[in-house]
Amino acid sequence: MAGLAPESVQGVEKAIQGMIEDIQKLHLLPRQKQAFLCCAQCCDNTTNMQQVQSCVERCTSGPAQFQKIIQANMAEFQERFQRCVFRCQDLAKESMSFDATPAEQSLAEQKFKTCFDACGKEFQAKIPKLRADIEGQLKKV
Repeated sequence: MAGLAPESVQGVEKAIQGMIEDIQKLHLLPRQKQAFLCCAQCCDNTTNMQQVQSCVERCTSGPAQFQKIIQANMAEFQERFQRCVFRCQDLAKESMSFDATPAEQSLAEQKFKTCFDACGKEFQAKIPKLRADIEGQLKKV
């Protein structure tokens, strides 16, 4: 999207990237570290391979749940953003006649760009809530 996308959309991309990096640093990496230490203890505390495997699965379930939570929230956010962009495409398409003149095409393109920029601004404003929702869900795991 970068390059052709308005600044607002590029801002969404940067904000999402920063949010994910922060969530990984603050929540996911510490949980993964705990899981690795827990797995090491599984090897120290049991001699039966089946018990070790069960212990390792228990240790790694938290980080796996974290990944699922993050992926599900990001997928929903992306789908909602795409629906906004589709509405912009529909708006532009509906503004042109079947045999559109260059002026109509230019107007439709401008409508799309304005709408696309508005989507970017709208969704950039939604990122703090997205982050709070993800972090709230992670704290419950």
